[in-house]
Amino acid sequence: YSGGHALVGQTQAGQVVKPEIELDEEERIVVEPLKDEELSYEELVERTLIPPARLNSLLTTLELRGIIKQNPGKMYRVYPGVF
Repeated sequence: YSGGHALVGQTQAGQVVKPEIELDEEERIVVEPLKDEELSYEELVERTLIPPARLNSLLTTLELRGIIKQNPGKMYRVYPGVF
């Protein structure tokens, strides 16, 4: 791993190719509100209605996949340009 963003693919004719990101239903529930705004963990618990232990697991998985990032203050956001 060279340190670049894992979701950016090879270029074709100068265009960056973004692979289709597959999300299951729970992942979509978490990611959708984070496309438009940065939310705290508490706000995500309230909006998604996903139990906190499961939400923690989903957030960790989404971070490791390079789809969302955690900012200072436990604020979450979709990586710019992912969708």
